[in-house]
Order: sequence, then structure tokens, then C-alpha cells
Amino acid sequence: PADVRAKLFTLKVQEPKIDRVRTRAWTKVKSGK
Repeated sequence: PADVRAKLFTLKVQEPKIDRVRTRAWTKVKSGK
């Protein structure tokens, strides 16, 4: 279905952003300890 394809595409586009945020949060946790 088209809506599923659109959802997958949105996930693919957002992945790098989420990855960057996750990395930043992980770095903060590491430096905090």
C-alpha cells in the first residue's frame, strides 16, 4: 500500500536525524559518568 511506503520513506529520511540526537545524548551520558 502507498501509505505504508510513505511511512517507510519518512522513517528513512528521519533516521540520520534520530541517529545524531541519539549519539549526542549518548556522548552526554558518557561524559556525565
